[in-house]
Amino acid sequence: MQAQTNLSKITCTVDANVVDELDKALNDLHIPEVYVQRAKQVSLLDHAGFLGLRPTTTLEENRALFYRFYVPKNFESSVMRRIADAADLYLPGHGSVYARDVSLLRHTPLKFDMERLTALADSNTEAVAENHFLFICIVQRGMASSIATTILEMGLCVPLISFGTGIGIRDRLRLLRITISAEKEVMYLLVPRGDVELVENIIRHKARLDLPGQGFLYEINIRAVAVNLRVRRGKRAYAATMDQVIAAMDQMKGSSEWRRMGESRNYETRKSNVKKFTCVSVVADEGSLDPFSRAAMDAGASGATLIPLELHFYSGGKNEDHSASHAKESYDIIIPTSIQDAVMKAVDKESFFGQEGRMIELTPVEQVVTSARGKKEDERKKEKTSV
Repeated sequence: MQAQTNLSKITCTVDANVVDELDKALNDLHIPEVYVQRAKQVSLLDHAGFLGLRPTTTLEENRALFYRFYVPKNFESSVMRRIADAADLYLPGHGSVYARDVSLLRHTPLKFDMERLTALADSNTEAVAENHFLFICIVQRGMASSIATTILEMGLCVPLISFGTGIGIRDRLRLLRITISAEKEVMYLLVPRGDVELVENIIRHKARLDLPGQGFLYEINIRAVAVNLRVRRGKRAYAATMDQVIAAMDQMKGSSEWRRMGESRNYETRKSNVKKFTCVSVVADEGSLDPFSRAAMDAGASGATLIPLELHFYSGGKNEDHSASHAKESYDIIIPTSIQDAVMKAVDKESFFGQEGRMIELTPVEQVVTSARGKKEDERKKEKTSV
C-alpha cells in the first residue's frame, strides 16, 4: 500500500450533451483513470399555459455524468480551467468543475504523463480559493425531488441526483428496518459559502434528518472554477438570461458572496466548533466489497452508501473507445476521525490492497448532520439546563 497526498481530486459534472468535448480534453491530457457516475441534473421549467394564462412550473430532469479523477496538486487550477473551456462549462446548464484535497491509498501509485501535463497545463496558474461547499445528502428514494424543488425555487443552486444502496444502518434499527428502504437517492449541491447554513437548515427540515433512518448530510470544502447556475428554463424575455447575468456578476465581484441569501457567518469559528469527521471511499471491482464493509462496521462505522461507478482510461490513443469501461463500486462511509485508524486497520486485515485496482480515498469533512448526532446534541443541552 502506498499513500499519495500530493494529489487533488477534480470532479466535473456535465450534461450528457457535452460529454464528447470533455472526453477529448481528458484524452489530450492523458488522464490515466477516470471514475464515471451516472446522475440527473434538475432545474425548473416554466410553461406559459394556454393563451398565456395560468403559467405553470415543473421540475425538469436531464441526464448528467460525474467525472472524477486525480491530478498532481500543482496542476489542479490549470486542468480545471482547460476542462471548463473545452466543455463550455461557463454556459448555464452545461455543468460544473471543482476540486478538493484528498489522500489516496493504492496498491501502486497513480502515474501521470508529466511531459503532457506540463505542455498543456501551466503549473503556475493562480490557485482557486475555497469558495463553495459541496453538500452530499443521502435520503430515502423519492424524497430528493421535493428537496430539489425548494432549493431551486429559492435560486440557491442546481442539485444533481444519483442513486445508491444504503448499508449497515438498517440492521441497527431492528423493527424499524422494515419501514426503511435500502434504495437511496444521493443529492449533490454546490453551495456558495454565504448560504451554507441556510441550505443546511432547509435540507434538515425537508429531509426530516431528525428521525432515525431518514438519511444524513455532510459538507466538504471545495474550490470551484465553474458552477452551473441554470436553476430555471423557459421562454427568454431578454437578450441574456438571469443565469448569465449572475455568472457575469460573480466574475466581476471575484466571488459569489454578493448573492448570499443567508446571514453572514464566521466559518473559522463554525469549523472549530464541529467534531472532526472523515469521508472514507473504498473503491473496488463490482460485487467485491462485502468483506470490507463488514470489517468497517465491526470497527465502528455506522453505515455507508454503495454507489456504482465506471472506470474509463484516457491514454491518448486516437482510436480509444471510452465507452468500454470496467464496472466498479464505491463504498462511502462517514466516520469520526478518531476511529479512522481502527477502520483502516480492519479493512487492511481483509487483504484489501492485495489486488491491483483497489483504492481508498480519505477526505476531511466539515460538518455532518444525522438523527444520531442531533440526539446527542439534545442530550448535551439537557445536561447543561439541569446543571
